[in-house]
Amino acid sequence: MESSKDKVTVEAKTLKNQGEKEFKLNNYYKAYTLYNKALGCRMMFYPKLDRKNSGLYLKLALVSFKVCSDSYNEEIKYLTEAKMNAKLYIKIKNNYRKQPKYAYQLYFIIGYYFYKIESYDKSIKYYEKSKFVLVKQAIPNNPELGMTFNNLALVYTAKKDYKKAIELYDDSRKILENNPRTDECDKGSLYLNKGLLYSLLLDYNNAIKELEKSRLIFEKKLKPFDLKLAEVYHQLGIIFCNKNEVEKAKNYYEKSKIIYEKNLNPEHLDLATFYNNLSSYYYKINQKENAKLYCEKSLKITQKVQGIYHPNNAPVYSNLASYYYNSGDFKTAFQYYEMSRLIYEEMQYPDLYNLSIVYLNLGSIYLFYKDSTKAMQFYEKSKKTLEKNPDPYNSILTILYNNLGSLYSENNELKKAFEMYKKCKSIFKNQSNKDFYNLAVVYNNLGMLYFNLTDNKKALDSYKKSQENIEKIPNPNTLLLGAIYNNLGTLYQSNNNNNEALENYTKCRNIFEKNLNPYHPYLAILYNNLGGMNIFINQREKAQEFLLRSKEIAEKVFNDFDLNLAIIYNSLGLVYFYMEELKKSLEFFNKCKKIVKKVLKSNDQNFLNVYFNIGLLYEKIDNKIKALRICKKCKKLAEESLSPNHQTIVRIYINLLKLYLGLNKQKKAIVYYKKSLKIINSQLTTYDSNFIDVFYNLSIFYLKINEKQKALKVFENFQIICENNYEPYNLNLAKTYYILAWLYLKVNNKAKAFDFYEKSRIISEKVLKPFDINLAMTYNELAIFYANDNNKKKAFEYYEKCRIILEKKHKDFYVERAIIYINIGLFFSQIGDINKTLEYYDKSKRIIEKKISKGNSIDNLIYIIFIWHYYQINEKKIAIELYEIGKEKNYLLKKLGMPNSITIKNYARYFHLYDCGLINTPHLDLDFKNIMDLITNNNSENKKENLKFVVRKNKNIKNFESRINKKVILPWYQCEIWFPNIYINSRNHKISSSSKINIFDKSSKEIDTRSKLRPIYNIYKEIKLFKMLSKESNLFPKMYYYSIDKLKILIGLEKCESNLRDFMYKNSNLSGRQMKLIFYNIVKAFFLLRQHNIVHADITPENILINSPEDIKICDFGNSFIFTKTYKNNLFPVFSTKRPATYLYCSPELRTYIKFASNMISIMYDPFKSDVFSLGLTFLEICGIDINNLSMFGMNYDIHIIEMLTIGYDYIAKDSLRKVSYRMFRKKLQDVIVSKIEEVKYDFLKEPLRKMLEVDMVQRATIDVIYKDAKFVMRIFS
Repeated sequence: MESSKDKVTVEAKTLKNQGEKEFKLNNYYKAYTLYNKALGCRMMFYPKLDRKNSGLYLKLALVSFKVCSDSYNEEIKYLTEAKMNAKLYIKIKNNYRKQPKYAYQLYFIIGYYFYKIESYDKSIKYYEKSKFVLVKQAIPNNPELGMTFNNLALVYTAKKDYKKAIELYDDSRKILENNPRTDECDKGSLYLNKGLLYSLLLDYNNAIKELEKSRLIFEKKLKPFDLKLAEVYHQLGIIFCNKNEVEKAKNYYEKSKIIYEKNLNPEHLDLATFYNNLSSYYYKINQKENAKLYCEKSLKITQKVQGIYHPNNAPVYSNLASYYYNSGDFKTAFQYYEMSRLIYEEMQYPDLYNLSIVYLNLGSIYLFYKDSTKAMQFYEKSKKTLEKNPDPYNSILTILYNNLGSLYSENNELKKAFEMYKKCKSIFKNQSNKDFYNLAVVYNNLGMLYFNLTDNKKALDSYKKSQENIEKIPNPNTLLLGAIYNNLGTLYQSNNNNNEALENYTKCRNIFEKNLNPYHPYLAILYNNLGGMNIFINQREKAQEFLLRSKEIAEKVFNDFDLNLAIIYNSLGLVYFYMEELKKSLEFFNKCKKIVKKVLKSNDQNFLNVYFNIGLLYEKIDNKIKALRICKKCKKLAEESLSPNHQTIVRIYINLLKLYLGLNKQKKAIVYYKKSLKIINSQLTTYDSNFIDVFYNLSIFYLKINEKQKALKVFENFQIICENNYEPYNLNLAKTYYILAWLYLKVNNKAKAFDFYEKSRIISEKVLKPFDINLAMTYNELAIFYANDNNKKKAFEYYEKCRIILEKKHKDFYVERAIIYINIGLFFSQIGDINKTLEYYDKSKRIIEKKISKGNSIDNLIYIIFIWHYYQINEKKIAIELYEIGKEKNYLLKKLGMPNSITIKNYARYFHLYDCGLINTPHLDLDFKNIMDLITNNNSENKKENLKFVVRKNKNIKNFESRINKKVILPWYQCEIWFPNIYINSRNHKISSSSKINIFDKSSKEIDTRSKLRPIYNIYKEIKLFKMLSKESNLFPKMYYYSIDKLKILIGLEKCESNLRDFMYKNSNLSGRQMKLIFYNIVKAFFLLRQHNIVHADITPENILINSPEDIKICDFGNSFIFTKTYKNNLFPVFSTKRPATYLYCSPELRTYIKFASNMISIMYDPFKSDVFSLGLTFLEICGIDINNLSMFGMNYDIHIIEMLTIGYDYIAKDSLRKVSYRMFRKKLQDVIVSKIEEVKYDFLKEPLRKMLEVDMVQRATIDVIYKDAKFVMRIFS
């Protein structure tokens, strides 16, 4: 027995020795086998914890760890063995009170094991033990310590403690990069891990930087198909996919796919993860079928390896649900969320965090389908689950509070909604790492809440904060950004800021159409909003196109009784209402009514709006009785459900007033007049743009009862309210002035009427686009005014303007074009040109006949206008034909009778009645214009946290440099001969024109032409530059005339409110957005100058004019010159320059020249870069920073700068001795400048200013670089 024991002991020792040889040869699997055989021998006669077994346990722990690194498909198996053997070895040593050898390695192995099984606290415990042993050894830059820091950082990353992880990665980098013995692959692993961390932080630029370092190392040191390379390629693919650099992403995904599929078995879970991320890439490039294919491949692996209902499948189902939701398949998304929920709920130890996410997402789906009860049930479940989590700042909690806020807002429980959003903001405030995405969602939803409360100022502020937060993310969630643009569009539309609204809707459309499938619900909502917007700006055919697309999507994805469908039907009803296709209008209004009747309570305001619109439609087709019946029903519902002074009630009372007047029931009309007036008087301290038509209709009431002065007084009161609530150039103010002008005509005050028509025109021309339909209508009214005032020339001018707008851009405005042609025809009739009269009347007639041939009904008024006008020019036959065509469809024609010498008076009388017609505007929507939905944040993580958010070609400038540089000596009286293009203009100039145009006369100094021609040349040059630049861009003032006043030349320029210095003094607290606009517009102006080789050479705040952040002009080109020479390297061109006009804003090189000008005939520098420095100083000063001496070098160093400017840059900067001194004084001045830049309160400005205010001429940025920065600040990427 003893001999057998000895024999086995010897055999075990032999096997152990053989194992050690194989281990040294890196044959780890052979060594592992031999060590296991040796241990098997000893276990026959020795106990498990025998002292002499410890050596084998140590060897097995070390070799198993090596094997697990190479065995991609059985990593956990070998890692478990390594951990077990390491623990046995340590236990034996502890039993015999001996210090274990290789303790740091064993603790490292155990720590790694616990990291892989996600037991992070235990992992940290063992890594810390490993670190303690290594620190105690006191080996400088120990690579083992560096890798311990690296792995500790991995654990803290998994625990979401990113700050600690970054600290540990930095500790690891310092050690590994400073030890020449460090294994390059260890460095590669560090860079890989650090890149992954930056990716999690959405810092993609730094992530790519680290991953590229890792890639270069691995490609050099590892085999081509090593899995570590695959991991680097995989992560680079994910990042470039998120950055929308799809070609790069494709390249890396393909590389990693080859390696993964070559090394991993088809059922490896890492392969499933890769396929899941690959599906996201295909979804990004809109290859939906491939996206679905790889998503299903991922599911197939996980189901086969782990079973359908295995706990690990729950997050996979959750991810698939997110995929189907983003594809617009809400039903399938719901099914997968349900499967995920069932698995989580059946777990013995459920993952409460992920379960709460599933509850949350299910609640959001129910909320999308307007099932508030179910939504609340799941939100409450999510809340209860989260309350078991001790972390009060859990990010999922913010999502829950956010979605609860949305739900309360939907249910009109606004106080509770504010409370939830307040909790969200409180959690974000206490987070060390700001979650900009979720914070953006919360601000977006707050904006919607304020919008529903009609607090548009706070709503705009919240939307802007939302936009600022999403823009802080390197690769923002595009769908959320699209929703923010949509909601901003809705807000601007409600403020009648049509240009901003359309711009934001277009931005949203670009995002949604690029990222969503063609039948996504978001597109239905967006197209409805775009349709509504185009109704609002009178682009009816465009509106119809968008709304029909919206209807097509909605009928496919929404339920038959979904409120979103009702909204779209309502919008279609409106567009057909305005297109005079009243049958279709009624059809869609009734469809809308059918839905709201089933879904909404009768006291819901949207319910009222639908009935109100149907009432207006019946009024339009002259069925006043039915219109009155519906309006009475609206009144009853409104009085039961709304507050007594609600504006909707006023609108209903005004409509009843109008209907009763139309039915000649004066007493009834007076009742509703008094009621509406009482409500309006109670709200005169506040303002609502909807009151314009209300006050107008009240004025009309007084006109009806022949109280003209009272009618005027009513609207004059409203004018005061408008002027107190609006900026001078606001479209609602233009509308108010327009109505006032009409009312003054009614009381025969033509002078006042003219003033207000002009005020309305000036605002409209400034605010509206050149071909806006509202501008056409203003020109029409002015034309009629001038025609009645017997000013035929002016009348024809405005008729022509109106006609051009209608013919070019608004061919779908049949009625309006027809009326304009009639008016122009009437004009020619008045001047006796019957041929022209008939030409325009026939144009009008053809439009109407074309409309009738399509089966459309025509308003009574149009027939009456046509019949009367043809009769007046003695075309009685045509008048009778029109009567015969129209009498069957229009009962009023029958009432007026066939046109003859007697009945034609009835037609004329009807005009007078119509001229006092009341107006009423249908409700454009049903208060659901915001996109309200959950959006899944697509990223590479398995966990998906869903938040619900309510969702000219440039003219070639002639180079006149050679012409300017010709020296011409001429007497003053010959200026007109030499400069005819200037002086011919000046001869015809009328000084009185400046009283009508806002003009500033720039006057030159008195010129002594006998001794100096230079001033004349400078004036000529400045005039030419103004002419050229003002045609190029509105960033330069327009020039209206040139004139000679004794020995001065006057240049009439477009006048601005103030210069940049005064503007900043008056507006010291500009918002970030306003400052960004100022920065962008100024830089863009100087970029345009550089494009045309113009050096300004006198940049100061006084030479930058400003009306608003959006309206900036660059002036004073007296010192400017054109420079077309180029230079290479640092060989700057030589200039014989003159002294700059303003010293304070000069660059360091020009400031030195000023100081030593008597000793310097010429200097070598880049004038464009000098302008950049001056511009930087200008920005610094307007931010309130003292710029004195910021361009002056120290006294002892001037000689070096003189040599640099006269001999050459390299003479100083590349001389071994001189460059030391140069660096010192450059650094001294640069440090002062940097300290001043840090005082700037606008963070976005600091980095561009550092580039602009670089002391060194070579390193200083060009205006092209600064313009790119400015575009980036404004998020202009084209």
